[in-house]
Amino acid sequence: MQFYERGLRDPSRVHFYPEFRNTGGLLYRPVCAGEFFCGPEYEVRREQYPSFLLLYVAEGEILAGDGTARAGEILLIDCYRPHVYGTKTSAHTLWLHFDGEPARHAFETLRREKGGKFPCPPETAESLRRILEMIRTAEDEYVLSEEIYRLLCLLSRPALPKEKRPDRVGEAKRFFRAHYAEPVGVEDAAKAVSLSPSYFSRLFRAASGLSPYEYLLGVRLEKAKEMLLETQAPVSEVAYRTGFGSDANFIAFFRRETGLSPLKFRHMGF
Repeated sequence: MQFYERGLRDPSRVHFYPEFRNTGGLLYRPVCAGEFFCGPEYEVRREQYPSFLLLYVAEGEILAGDGTARAGEILLIDCYRPHVYGTKTSAHTLWLHFDGEPARHAFETLRREKGGKFPCPPETAESLRRILEMIRTAEDEYVLSEEIYRLLCLLSRPALPKEKRPDRVGEAKRFFRAHYAEPVGVEDAAKAVSLSPSYFSRLFRAASGLSPYEYLLGVRLEKAKEMLLETQAPVSEVAYRTGFGSDANFIAFFRRETGLSPLKFRHMGF
């Protein structure tokens, strides 16, 4: 619906979501979302509004307790606590109030890792617009919760410095998948993408959330599972052909990661 308040200009709009059904506390609950075109008089000052706020600045700037958020940045605000935000110039914002059982943990994790104000990718605006439209049409709460979760994942993605090249990480992943059966390590992958091992390791973790060696072990585990299910090769051969080097290392790692021995995994059925 169109929304008129001190400091807001046409075509500002806000939509509220109906009450949720009882979903067992598993879902993110949208409270309301909107798109505001704010003038210099715009200010929100509240003691509480029981929800968490994601506010994306598309143009202009918004002032809040965590500083001034400018175009391309997002503000995270815990509205269960007293809060104030607004603009002294102008701003175009897209925003979402959300709640639900998993909401506080997600909100606090995001604030801890990224801060209360941080740059975010352009896809943020697209996701918020989708959520706004889904709230307007009273989309199914499960579908909406999934979209909110996707937005939170998008915001939590590690930001790579501009001088770093994400394609090097892709090259390294392809190297590992091509050579997982061989006794390769971090140094080999770093050499393959023309980086020093230390710089390569930092870049790889920033882009994927894993160390290069953790990724390599994941590839080996994936291939081992495929061999166990698709062939009758002995466990010792599976260990050798997937780069684990020894039965003992393979069995210990497999049990630690899956909770099963390789043979139990082979015979459990899918």
